[in-house]
Amino acid sequence: MIKTAVLVLAFVLACKAGAQMSQNRCNGLPTFTQWREGKKFPYQMPIERQETLRRGYSRLHIGMATDEIEAAIGKPDWAGPAPSNVCVWEYDLGRPGTSGYEKGTFRILFVEIGADNKLLKTYPKNIPGLRSIETFASHKTAQNAK
Repeated sequence: MIKTAVLVLAFVLACKAGAQMSQNRCNGLPTFTQWREGKKFPYQMPIERQETLRRGYSRLHIGMATDEIEAAIGKPDWAGPAPSNVCVWEYDLGRPGTSGYEKGTFRILFVEIGADNKLLKTYPKNIPGLRSIETFASHKTAQNAK
């Protein structure tokens, strides 16, 4: 009985720590709702920031630390926790429409940060010239999910 209680307590604490780690990688960064406040739509990221992001993108690699990512492409516009103890940093290059929520050709770079605070993968959406950065294992997993 005591062993079971100890195992349950250890499991609960591990789950709580995992959720906090995901949240910590996102702490201090705005959510989409916070980022959206004060923006005018349609939105476009300033050209000089887009150029910095494009130049620095070629320096990104799997396992890169978050401070190195920021040095290469800047701080994300917003971030949020995702399944599997991942925090997704998002760089918004442009949004059509008048509210920021309309479906359309969003130009967003997603950067997944793992539990170890290192780059897991990237996936640019509608950004010409940028290709996803991912490990073979994550690519294989994505293919199997289809």
